[in-house]
Amino acid sequence: MTSKKKYGVLSTILSIVGILLFIISYSISKNPTSGEKVIIGIFFFSAIACMITSIVLGIVEAKSKEKGFLKYTGILLVLVFVLGVALQPILMALFGIGEP
Repeated sequence: MTSKKKYGVLSTILSIVGILLFIISYSISKNPTSGEKVIIGIFFFSAIACMITSIVLGIVEAKSKEKGFLKYTGILLVLVFVLGVALQPILMALFGIGEP
């Protein structure tokens, strides 16, 4: 019996969980206490680990030539998120921060 490995589904789920953990880590508190700093650190590094694992599983899936529409979505979600986060300071520098 051959088992069908569904790395695409797992990669997509991990990328969504990683993005949500990243967003949660930044929305916990504006002035965190020492206990909140630990929780923020756990969420932040868990988010990075989930995103890296998602990319690795996406690469494994591409090398194993699995079929399906979720083939590259895990990698694509992480890359779009990282580009969005990286482009914010650049766009704010180019167009200015919205002044009232």
